[in-house]
Amino acid sequence: MIILNPLYTIKARPICLLASLFIFFSSCQTTKIFTPALYHTDIAYLPKPTSVDSNHLQTYISGGLGSISGYNNIDLITVYQAEVSQGWIFKNFNLAYGGFANAGNVTNTPNTPDSVNRKDPYFFDQKGFSALGARVSMNFYQNSGRWTYRILGFEAAYSHEFGDYALYRQSILNAPNYSTTAQTNLLTLGASSEILLEGRFHPYNKFGFRFFAGQTIGNYNFVLENGAKYFSASRIAPYINYAFFVQLRNYFLVADYNSLIYDLSSIRIKIGYHF
Repeated sequence: MIILNPLYTIKARPICLLASLFIFFSSCQTTKIFTPALYHTDIAYLPKPTSVDSNHLQTYISGGLGSISGYNNIDLITVYQAEVSQGWIFKNFNLAYGGFANAGNVTNTPNTPDSVNRKDPYFFDQKGFSALGARVSMNFYQNSGRWTYRILGFEAAYSHEFGDYALYRQSILNAPNYSTTAQTNLLTLGASSEILLEGRFHPYNKFGFRFFAGQTIGNYNFVLENGAKYFSASRIAPYINYAFFVQLRNYFLVADYNSLIYDLSSIRIKIGYHF
């Protein structure tokens, strides 16, 4: 029978503990995910005139800002936006289209120590981006008193991304522990439904809520394949957008809230003028 020296056993315990911790943290290494800057955040509310407006064609100019959660759960995307659009009203049909310009930055805030980050050749603190694009929105509507029901609608957005963040994604396409796409052109399509209320004493004051559900065209399965640390899902969930609209005479405000996949989210607010 072999009898172990108790003193030897006590000394060996710290070594075994350190080895176990090393194996544990090595196995916990996760893949960092970087999607296009406007992925699942490119759809935005386009205002349109209603039947009380004497001018059936109106132009809308707006500017605003937004905050978007990154797919590493603690990253942050800040975006500034400017938009010009036109809205038409016909008998039981609305149409709006416009162009937009975005600029912003992606802040990389990993949950690893800074000493570890600096050893990563692909680590960055912040990358800038810009984007140009166009949007279109159309729907059928019915009026009932002061209410307008835009029941069945179609929304689309196309954008092209520029800047250091797009170049960075190209540089890490084959990097270990990184997952991304070099795609800079985004096309999002989907359906919408909206309800809008006109003011009792001032019908040119309007209050609306719009729901959108759609998807960005392309293969983004890498988000699922490498995101097990942050979420679990079997498919890319629909892109959901909620928009709240307030118009006081010629001024308007829009708050867009995007319910992104896996509990990540964004909010954008824009203020504008129409004529």
